[in-house]
Amino acid sequence: ELGCMLIEKAATEKAIRDIDEALAQQLTARRKTREQGQLFVDNAVFAGHRYPAALPEPLRLTRQGLGPQHLMVYEAFQRQPRQPSVVRPAGATADEQAAAATGAS
Repeated sequence: ELGCMLIEKAATEKAIRDIDEALAQQLTARRKTREQGQLFVDNAVFAGHRYPAALPEPLRLTRQGLGPQHLMVYEAFQRQPRQPSVVRPAGATADEQAAAATGAS
């Protein structure tokens, strides 16, 4: 048990270091832009990669930010009715829960 805990801790610490190193340059660029009071734009997104060029025009990103078509997508998504989350009683099967929800026995 102790050996597993030590290995897990070492792997976690290494993963954190690797992720921090991988993100450091991008985070620095974003902080610098924010400190200058400007809006950060990652030009690599527009550098001809498959994404976002493969998106249809209404969903494609622009350097100006969200356009009217983008806002319509978000607003339509916001209007979608939300399904209430189902709390499953401990030990109940999905069939038992479905029967209880419909009132069937």
